[in-house]
Amino acid sequence: MKRLSVEDRLQVNDLVVSYVTFLDLGQFDSLAGLFLPAGVLELPENRLQGSPAIRAYFQSPDVQASHKERLHHADSISVGSCDWDCLVRSHYFETGRGSEGAGSVLLASGVFEDLIVHCSDGWKFSHRKFRGHQ
Repeated sequence: MKRLSVEDRLQVNDLVVSYVTFLDLGQFDSLAGLFLPAGVLELPENRLQGSPAIRAYFQSPDVQASHKERLHHADSISVGSCDWDCLVRSHYFETGRGSEGAGSVLLASGVFEDLIVHCSDGWKFSHRKFRGHQ
């Protein structure tokens, strides 16, 4: 077992943060590009396999409507590593507008458990599983 370099750890952290950034910006092609071509995203209501399925899910009108005017956050990113892959846990939450005058409220929270692998073009999600509440 090998420890990741500081540069690798920063790149892994950037990958996790890029996921929520692309959600906020509605850049679903870029979001799907964070996964291996056969990568898996497990959400409470869906198991998506492959970049095209992940892209199609986030581009669907129902999902886009549910993510409108929400902010997505990643925090407390913990990285455990081997040579070419690493296990990552991160806290995730979504905030949005509450009732009038209430300001921002918590809409969903939980933990992502990830298997992230090193490829020729950088770090990618191989398997991303969300355990949380909505």
